[in-house]
Amino acid sequence: MRIKTDNSPLIYGIGLPRTGTTSLARALNSMGIKTNHSCMLQGDTISNSRNFIQFESLVDNAFFGSYKDLAQESEKSQFILTTRCPSSWKRSIERFPSAVDFLPDIRSYEKEVTNFFKSRKAAHRLLVINIFEDDKSLQKVAEFVGITNIEGPFPHIKKENEENKK
Repeated sequence: MRIKTDNSPLIYGIGLPRTGTTSLARALNSMGIKTNHSCMLQGDTISNSRNFIQFESLVDNAFFGSYKDLAQESEKSQFILTTRCPSSWKRSIERFPSAVDFLPDIRSYEKEVTNFFKSRKAAHRLLVINIFEDDKSLQKVAEFVGITNIEGPFPHIKKENEENKK
């Protein structure tokens, strides 16, 4: 388990909608990191949340518009960018037609975020991960946030929900 101190940096989940942000929030919570998750596709964003100061991690798929400000506010915070195969992401996001028009292209966004952190010599504060395809994603997230001895697969909320329906 991670030891939280008053000056511990926040962990931000900055993936676009439909890239596993709900699963990321569940994984962080399972590691003992108090996480608040918001989903813009459901009309919920961190800015609409109350008392989020109590959390160690904030995962909001609307952070694509503010991650730069967040990174500059705290030079110690960590950022996890969940990503996904572009064709799979496109099929998934098209179920939300109102979102398609204002979301950035997934590959362009990933490149923009990566370049932003590299240009500020802060690449060590960013983890880019595809939880759908990387069998070691849970271990990589745990290592990134300073937790050891994590075993098992990444919790995939959609897969779990589908299995529970059977």
